[in-house]
Amino acid sequence: MSDEYNELVTEEQQQLAQQPDLKLYLTDEDALNQLRDTIDDYENTLDELTEVQQKQEQLTHDQGSIRQQIQRLEESLLSDFNEADTLAELDRLTAELETLGVDLTIGDRLRTAKQNLNQFQEQLNQFSQQSNQAIGSRKTTQEQLATHQSELQTELTIIENALAVLLPYNPEVIKLKTVADVLTFEQSNRSKIRQNPSSDVGVAVRNAINGSTAHQIRIEINALDTIFEQRGYSVIASEMRQQRTANEMGMTVVAFDINKAIKVMQEDEQRLTEAVNESQKGNNVAIQTYTTAVMHSIVDQYKAVATYNEMLAEGQRADGIQLRIELHPQLGTFDAINEARDAQLDQRPALRDLILSKIGQFTNDETLANDDDAFF
Repeated sequence: MSDEYNELVTEEQQQLAQQPDLKLYLTDEDALNQLRDTIDDYENTLDELTEVQQKQEQLTHDQGSIRQQIQRLEESLLSDFNEADTLAELDRLTAELETLGVDLTIGDRLRTAKQNLNQFQEQLNQFSQQSNQAIGSRKTTQEQLATHQSELQTELTIIENALAVLLPYNPEVIKLKTVADVLTFEQSNRSKIRQNPSSDVGVAVRNAINGSTAHQIRIEINALDTIFEQRGYSVIASEMRQQRTANEMGMTVVAFDINKAIKVMQEDEQRLTEAVNESQKGNNVAIQTYTTAVMHSIVDQYKAVATYNEMLAEGQRADGIQLRIELHPQLGTFDAINEARDAQLDQRPALRDLILSKIGQFTNDETLANDDDAFF
């Protein structure tokens, strides 16, 4: 299409170079119409000149008739001559002859008008022919363009339908819904696209179902068909095992219902999230319980020490030695103990961090389960 169009453009430029006025008449329809009007005017002028020539011939004929009348009068003078009447008639005929005003240049003007008319007619025919050729070429180009546009629209429809099929396979951060999206993605990821040819899709699907990244190595615990089987979706699991991939609109896709599989996984994820949230709520309650218990334990210990010191002060020894008990917090627990003893605090970050650390130790070391001293 591009070569044919270029040939038409070249031919058009050559015609314009040979006929400079052609560009005006091709691009300006008013100029072409003005040329037609000029030719019409010349034709009308020619008709008028022809009519004048006919009148001139008629006048020439009339002059001959008048001369014949004068001759007859002259012949009749001898028999019937009236000088006054004759002079009056002669004056009348002379005046009539003068009013005829025969133009001796009418023939040359008529020939010039005909030549100009023929020249303009020839030029009009040439311009009309060139205009028809240009219009024909333009029409052919427009038809070819319309054909290519129709083909392009068909391809766009195919691509958009293919993108609709691939939409469930798009990552969360990438959505390829239009051809423009595909072109933008291709420009930004050319290296990755070259490194992952479409011929490897079947292997990638097989490895994903097998739960591995190596060819022909299956990790049963991670295998998708096993996971779906265990979750009670035996139909999907069977489809995965029977045929890993299928062809849809010329593309390699999974053989099972990808939308249903995604929905199943999303529902399981939602249930798991709810379970984790419930577990987190339970953990928060447990942490609050531990926090309350730790606070009471720490406060009780300091109260007990104060009571013992009062008792020791009352029972002073004979040698004058004053006994006194003091508590020495372990390294890193001083801020947590101060927070536990301050009943006015709304937030106790140091105490919470200490408890979470102890719970972590409890989780990883079962020997702490029944050892309060080690735990606290």
